[in-house]
Amino acid sequence: MTATEVQVRWQIMQRLLGPTMGRLNSNVFSPMLHRAFNILARAGKYPEPPQIVADSDAQYEVEYIGPLPKAQRAQEVIAIQGYIGDVQGMLELQARQGENLESVADNIDFDTMNRIFAEMRGVPANILAEEGEVKRKRNEKRDAVQRQAEAQEAQALSQADKNEAQAQQIRRVQ
Repeated sequence: MTATEVQVRWQIMQRLLGPTMGRLNSNVFSPMLHRAFNILARAGKYPEPPQIVADSDAQYEVEYIGPLPKAQRAQEVIAIQGYIGDVQGMLELQARQGENLESVADNIDFDTMNRIFAEMRGVPANILAEEGEVKRKRNEKRDAVQRQAEAQEAQALSQADKNEAQAQQIRRVQ
């Protein structure tokens, strides 16, 4: 059996089992888990939540991590990767036609896509930098590039001034 055949069989299995598992999750498992959680919470089996959580109307969500949900998330990753391939093809076509290369890519939020990929692949959350940290790093890089450009411009102006002074000195000597 080829890899393509395996992938097709896997997709068929997911199409057959996906709706059934979805109904089981929403009609059986989720209500059962919510009830068990609430019973244990009322019995005082959980530690007190942080004050910020206690003060808010925060809700919890059950995330299923079994083989089928993981496989479904893997399909989402494959779909996103296929989309990126399509976008890359569009960018190449735009480049050949001399159009603006950024017009198609501007539709994609790459930071969000990166976080979705990490979540779907089960990457530990502590590996990813927080969004505020990412913004800070980008601002530092942007500022450093700007300072470097300003320094180069100042150097060029200094060199031009030096050349002008030398030219005036040569004119005086003549």
